[in-house]
Amino acid sequence: MTPRPGYEVQVCLRPFTPQDVQQRQQEVIGRIEALAADGIVDPTVVWWSPRVCPPGTDNPLSAGCPDVVHELLDLADRDGFSLEPFIRKVGGVHPGTDDSLVLPVICLVVRHGGAIGGLYPVALDDTKFTVEDGLQALETGGGVLNLA
Repeated sequence: MTPRPGYEVQVCLRPFTPQDVQQRQQEVIGRIEALAADGIVDPTVVWWSPRVCPPGTDNPLSAGCPDVVHELLDLADRDGFSLEPFIRKVGGVHPGTDDSLVLPVICLVVRHGGAIGGLYPVALDDTKFTVEDGLQALETGGGVLNLA
């Protein structure tokens, strides 16, 4: 019987990135797949746009915001931390247009028991947690639940 993974990991990626970024994305996916082969994680890949309309706005495109972004915004609001500078709100492309959210090229969302407990990248207080930090914590059995 295969051991049940301890963590569900969403690897969120931007498509159509430069070659060097694509190589980094593939490296991250490879490391996550190795962790999955060892039964440590249950991964999924989420492709998201570089910019999305914030959920809950009057813009009809806000319905296209990925569910995981909704969850992260709600979690940050509930727990009182900021997703900036990694997920940030910027003005519309043209004057008078709605704001949008700029999303990172690579993001790891770590769930335990279905609840989000880890996010990479994120800055909490004076500590920045990078995607590399999240990968290393998963690979070494370290504390990956930085939001808990």
